[in-house]
Amino acid sequence: MNIFPNFIVLFLLFFALNSQNSAQISVINSAEFQFGNSNDRISSRTGWYDQFNLNYSANLFSVGLRLENYTSSEIETGYSSITQRYMEIRESSFRVRLGNFYNMFGNGISHRSFDLPGVILEDLGSFSRYTPTRDLNGILLEYSLLSTQLTFLRGSPVESTLSPSTTFNLISQKDRRSGIIEGAEIEYDYLGFLRVGSSYLHLIPDVPNKREDNEIFSFSLNLNSNFFERIHKVEDLYFDIEGEISNRDRNIISDGISVSSETPHAIYIALSIDYKKLSLSSEFKDYLSYNLGVNDPPSLVKEHSYVLLNRDTHVLLPQDERGYQLELSYFQSQFTTFTTNISFARNTIFDYNTDFSELFLEVSHKFSDELKGALYLVNSKDEFNSITEKVAFGGSWTLSLNRKSSTTVDIALQNATRDFEFYKENNDISRSFEVSKYKNFYMSLSFGKSGLFSTSFLTERSTDILDTDRRSTFDIVETSARWWSSINLSFELGNKHQVRLFAGKRRGGPACTAGTCYELLPFEGIELNIISRL
Repeated sequence: MNIFPNFIVLFLLFFALNSQNSAQISVINSAEFQFGNSNDRISSRTGWYDQFNLNYSANLFSVGLRLENYTSSEIETGYSSITQRYMEIRESSFRVRLGNFYNMFGNGISHRSFDLPGVILEDLGSFSRYTPTRDLNGILLEYSLLSTQLTFLRGSPVESTLSPSTTFNLISQKDRRSGIIEGAEIEYDYLGFLRVGSSYLHLIPDVPNKREDNEIFSFSLNLNSNFFERIHKVEDLYFDIEGEISNRDRNIISDGISVSSETPHAIYIALSIDYKKLSLSSEFKDYLSYNLGVNDPPSLVKEHSYVLLNRDTHVLLPQDERGYQLELSYFQSQFTTFTTNISFARNTIFDYNTDFSELFLEVSHKFSDELKGALYLVNSKDEFNSITEKVAFGGSWTLSLNRKSSTTVDIALQNATRDFEFYKENNDISRSFEVSKYKNFYMSLSFGKSGLFSTSFLTERSTDILDTDRRSTFDIVETSARWWSSINLSFELGNKHQVRLFAGKRRGGPACTAGTCYELLPFEGIELNIISRL
């Protein structure tokens, strides 16, 4: 659904830029140059990706656009397109936006659109580079009255796993946008401690009569410790509890809410408690037939900052998943913190249960004003990916050399066992059922000076056959241990420009940012990133 053509956006921009001298203009440009090969291909290539964002605002009015461009030595993978454009009017009590926008209902169970700044992926079909943005192109209305907020939206979603080049690909003829979603949400906040909400979402397929419409009704509640403070205040106590329940394709008015195994539903409950030196958080999920394509329910799995652990993050399967997450932190002193996290998820596939579980233990300590560090131990399994056990041990230490300079060392070791027990149970004779063990190793050494530059050396080693086998050699299966080493440089040129340089080999695999996971392809070569803000 195209609300207004590109030339109208350009006209509005031209009009706005020449209308008021007091207006604010912001420009953010992100460029990436690559030379090398990705996905273990034999031949090297050059590629240039550029994302240009222009935003203008004056008083209540704002307008902007995003232009993405990719060119490479493989000409057929290139594209140039205005991938976002918008016009917005905002006042203290209302907001109207035409064009591309982001929005979330509740906790994202029925709808969540988002952007992942700084993340650039490669399309497996066209091998072109792009930013995996998931937005809506349509109209957004927001209105606030006292303690009540109303939201209305209608727009066309985008398939964020596809590059904009697919729109211009004469072979696939597959558009990134299809269908329409329309919906509304109302939220009421009572005295700052109780918030209740309800939302409705209607999914309309692109091809009528071939796919059914979907209707989603959701109800949410949030209660925090301000409620009890009005009755009896407890020193140093804070708590927050929230929950959301949702049904798909069910007449809520006549039939009520159902969480039976025959009814598509989603349940999310979260509790957080902070009391003096203790901090406890717990979450529960139950998702059935909620793989809507425009939603992003909470995954309830710890998103690790440690590279080796982040790669093992469980990817949510909302078609059928139940589980929980518990995390307890104890602050023994201002110098030492103990953290324990337990995550569990169960998926049902062809009446067969596959479990993911993870136990994470961490102790961090500040030895002095100059030295701090952390050690962690993780035991996990991921039956969906045939991993029956993974044990990881690692740590991170940072030494401050002065007020602006510091150096950091990260080391991690991991042992894992892969067993295709799931496929044996389902009589999949195409699989090799031999139990295999493999090891992963990660180390990085970095040095940086705040506001000026940073440099780091990274190296990884793996004996996992999924990584040692090179995709370009179809008739050979490499099993020898494989290394990836690289040098990374980053420079701050004032407050407006940042330059990052990568040289070497980078391991591929899953990665997660802000609760969203994606797949990075292995790369070998040189990569240059330049981010400019004007």
